[in-house]
Amino acid sequence: MARAQAATRRFDASGTTGDLAVALDAARAACASVDNWHLAGDLLIRLLRLRYERTGSVEDLDDAVQAGHTVFKVGRAVVGAAAEYARALMARHELTGDPADVEAAVDMGRRVVGSTGEHDAALPVRRSDLAAALRLRFLLTGAAEDLAEALDLSARAVVGAVGHSPATRAAASATSALVHRARFAHTGDPTDLDHAIGQGEDAERHGRAGAPGGAERKAELAAALLDRHRLTGSAADLDRAADLARLAVAATPPEHPALPRHLAGLGDVHHARFDRDHDPLILAEALDVRRRVVGLPCTPDRLRLATALDLARTATAAGHGDVTREAWDLVFRLDPGSDLASTAVAHLVAVGRPRDAVEFFQLSATPGEPLRPFGELARAAVGGPVVLINVDAWRCDALVVVGGDALVVPLPDLTERDAAEAAARLVDAAAEPELSRAWLPATLRWLWDVVGAPLFAAFRHVGGEPGVLPRVWWCLAGRYRFLPVHAAGTKDGPSVPKLVVSSHTRDLVALLHPPRPRAEPVVLLDREGSTPLADLVPADARVLAATATAEQLGRANWLHLTEPDVTFAFADLDLGALDFVFLSEHAAPPIAEGDDLAAVLHAAGRTQVVASRWAAPDVTPALYRALSASGVPDPTDTATALHAALADLRRTGHPADWAGYAHYGY
Repeated sequence: MARAQAATRRFDASGTTGDLAVALDAARAACASVDNWHLAGDLLIRLLRLRYERTGSVEDLDDAVQAGHTVFKVGRAVVGAAAEYARALMARHELTGDPADVEAAVDMGRRVVGSTGEHDAALPVRRSDLAAALRLRFLLTGAAEDLAEALDLSARAVVGAVGHSPATRAAASATSALVHRARFAHTGDPTDLDHAIGQGEDAERHGRAGAPGGAERKAELAAALLDRHRLTGSAADLDRAADLARLAVAATPPEHPALPRHLAGLGDVHHARFDRDHDPLILAEALDVRRRVVGLPCTPDRLRLATALDLARTATAAGHGDVTREAWDLVFRLDPGSDLASTAVAHLVAVGRPRDAVEFFQLSATPGEPLRPFGELARAAVGGPVVLINVDAWRCDALVVVGGDALVVPLPDLTERDAAEAAARLVDAAAEPELSRAWLPATLRWLWDVVGAPLFAAFRHVGGEPGVLPRVWWCLAGRYRFLPVHAAGTKDGPSVPKLVVSSHTRDLVALLHPPRPRAEPVVLLDREGSTPLADLVPADARVLAATATAEQLGRANWLHLTEPDVTFAFADLDLGALDFVFLSEHAAPPIAEGDDLAAVLHAAGRTQVVASRWAAPDVTPALYRALSASGVPDPTDTATALHAALADLRRTGHPADWAGYAHYGY
């Protein structure tokens, strides 16, 4: 035991790696003694933790925690061992994020402080340790009482550390800085930030150069200074943060688990310097640092994801298309369900990568699906241009997929806020028809101004037969997918219906189904009695949903659904064989529920779908007459048939009478 203590004192004086190794060997030997192994527990735990701080060896940290657990479990832990156990637990939590380590550290810390005398020289550090554990728990739970207690303990620790060793003062000040910065993040009070920076500078003054924890103190002080720069614009704070962040990285061993975090902090500082100085060399530094973070094997996935997002932002600012694409690929590889696809699209458009932007738009329309190459997606526009409307807080654009390429039409007057408000109003209007009559005309004018006018001013589709309106497919994603862009405009002025025949699609993939032969119609009806469609097919080609067998449902390839309650098993349908579906406002799920049954049915196979999104006059007689011009119902040109069936209502009716009808298909 005496040898272990002497070796530890020698290491404390020299700080050399060799003395640390000798001290560890002596502590292990002391713990191997049957009589006093537990008395050397605090030395062993502390030395293992210190070697972890120097080298980043996770094995050392786990051994330190295990040693603490063993000493405590057998009930022979002295106060010093319990204190070291708590520190090891906090260090492991910083590495893994395990909340159980924080709970154990708080418990240990309370035991240690409660067992330490008021005049004990170790009390300031032990109060500081408990404050650090309570701060970590506050960050996890948001419990205000933990933060308040941490502030009180850290203040008492700072006062108590006066007159003690520089290491004690440095430790107490560093913890006080962390706790006050946590309160600043919670309340935004700049006095807390000033206090955190003052305490951080005090820790820097008293901390020994090269001592364990020095890199962490520098990184934390740099982060606090960066916060104050963002608040005040102080150039001095930013320059000081840059110096400290570089020193923190330089003082961190190459394989230490803290290196990715320190590099990420340096990347944040570089980006702030670029925002201030607009120096491309600084931006290149930021880009290089963020790529290092992403590429380090020891970077945790949470930090890797956050840094990939930062890398995308930095690369976009630098105009680096390849790196922007690389960063967003990584984001969605780490988080396939991310809701940031619209931002990815906006970034890729900004760096001149519209084809890549189209690929990522797919992830807005169908989250969680794998990316598909543009060459495959471009085949969806075989019948005419497909217009993808991307709505993002950063910028909004129309991506026009046509002729094997992707063209960008910026939509500078469309904002995410306005689009979200319009989508929300549409939900209300769909539930209350009178609201749609009051609200819809202005919304259609707005849609023309922000989408239709810039799109058709920049892009004119040339093709088709003379006197025949060209086709256009619209694709919107997320909460915006029900916005009636197909009806944008006014009765007496310019409008989308005067220029094109519109269809909708869930995404580009839904338009990739290969052509297939059409079968003789077998019509599934969900209401007894005569309907325009039923009258066009023989009686033996009609199936009533309420009495249909599974075999009859499986043969149905035309659906005419008008009832709110489904009386048959959708699973019995052969969705891939459906040729045509009509959904009234009752049969289609309400817009408020967010489901788009029409899009789902269309995407299931090469299906033509007509859906009414809210209550409107019945146009099925005119629609089915147009579809049966050859004598037999044929869905091939459903979009044009619907466009013609709505012509009279567009001329004489209110927009609410026709704008709710939408076609999904080919």
